[in-house]
Amino acid sequence: MPSPGGHRIVEVKVVATDRESDLAVVEPVNPLAEPVRFLQLNNRMPAEGTEIVLIGYPIGSALGLHAASHRGIVAALVPMAIPLPTTAGLEARNVQALRSAPLEILQLDATAYPGNSGSPVIDTQTGLVLAVVSMTMIKGTRESAMTSPSGISYAVPVQHLAGMIPTR
Repeated sequence: MPSPGGHRIVEVKVVATDRESDLAVVEPVNPLAEPVRFLQLNNRMPAEGTEIVLIGYPIGSALGLHAASHRGIVAALVPMAIPLPTTAGLEARNVQALRSAPLEILQLDATAYPGNSGSPVIDTQTGLVLAVVSMTMIKGTRESAMTSPSGISYAVPVQHLAGMIPTR
């Protein structure tokens, strides 16, 4: 169904999920009338300093269906671990998970906002998708992310999608 900005809203179904990597693969419920060009994936881990752009819909539909782009770099390759506000919640299983081959994700210096989750992270030199935005570090409450963004975001490399995408 076309929206006032010319966007189409397409009903999708989830065909694969991976809780560990925080990824899901979706596909349209009904065949699309027009062919769709898919973004190409780069399955290699990018180097620190790689220039990127992430494109998404910050704060979801609250700001309307207008894509926003944010530039930055891959600042670091880090183990996926959601930081705790204090050490009071630290448990032995959390420490063990970090020690045993943790999932490596990208720390970006691009500002992502709640609602950008699932956005592609694109290499500005090649146009290939490197990762999928997973989370953003927020200072204070979720609502304060708009007025006081941390500028630190995290993305899961697309190599973790490899076994999830159905072959046709």
